[in-house]
Amino acid sequence: MRATGALGPSVFETLSSDEIAPEARFDVTALAEALAQSAAPLQTVVTSAWVEHAPLLLSLISVLRPRRYVELGSYLGMSFATACHGADMLGLSMESVAIDSWKGDEFAGYYNEDVFKQFTNLLREKNFKGAYFIRSHFDSASSCFANSSIDLLHIDGNHSYESVKGDFECWLPKMSDRGVILLHDTMVRDNSFGVWKLWQELEVCYPTFNLTHAYGLGVAYVGREPSDVATALRRLRNNELLSATVNAFFRDIGDARSRLARLEGERDQLAHERDQLAHERVTLKSDLARTRSELSAIRTSASWKLTKPYRCIGALIKDSWPRRKTGERSCEE
Repeated sequence: MRATGALGPSVFETLSSDEIAPEARFDVTALAEALAQSAAPLQTVVTSAWVEHAPLLLSLISVLRPRRYVELGSYLGMSFATACHGADMLGLSMESVAIDSWKGDEFAGYYNEDVFKQFTNLLREKNFKGAYFIRSHFDSASSCFANSSIDLLHIDGNHSYESVKGDFECWLPKMSDRGVILLHDTMVRDNSFGVWKLWQELEVCYPTFNLTHAYGLGVAYVGREPSDVATALRRLRNNELLSATVNAFFRDIGDARSRLARLEGERDQLAHERDQLAHERVTLKSDLARTRSELSAIRTSASWKLTKPYRCIGALIKDSWPRRKTGERSCEE
């Protein structure tokens, strides 16, 4: 479904393996372009620790030029908006599909309908090209995708070992001949998280690279075709110095993104508070003007004039009171 309410395809079709994609390469030029893309301004920043991985996702989209991006677990839309924005900046005709129940689980916590509304409002506001969402459990949504229909898949759902392994195995046949899968939270080893355990298994079977900051984000090439990307991932993993350098680069730029997001959030909060104070000031001025107008109307009314003698008598009584304050008027005007 689109954010506008329009229906998407009943089935996302197989991506042709015969399609020539010279842009999907990993040479020196592609690397330079990808690193430059990692620092591109974000159109959307949602409160989320995932903002620290936005540079890597932007870089991957620059290198892979995916025809279809799918993510399992979108929450408020930080990763999804990053992918859509990256494709728009590069002028790609990439379809993006977010899949989530928007109900939460025992790891992320359970949440109310406001989370789903915030996500759909984000899509409606940004109007990303080729963006869809499916509100469903992951296994049920898999029937909406033909085999070999996804170039880039991001898995960030239930984090138990059984669940994440089930998601990986269920969606693996949906990956294209040059498919890449991302797994979030590969570095977390508490609260029954099991992504790290699955990641250890994948490292034996596929070309992989793991970013260790912000809870970890693993990149696995699962495509069946030979690829420069697969070769690069192997070299990254096998070269300790190169691996540390790349990790440090994305950690530092991710940290800068996070700090910028916090500053922008504080700025927006201050702007909101300023607008509230301005509104309250206008309201108070309006109330004061109305009160003065009402008081003026009372003082010029006939009843006010008729009761003036009684007010004067009251003032005289006050004047005769032993503890009368100096300078008190003897009669109200």
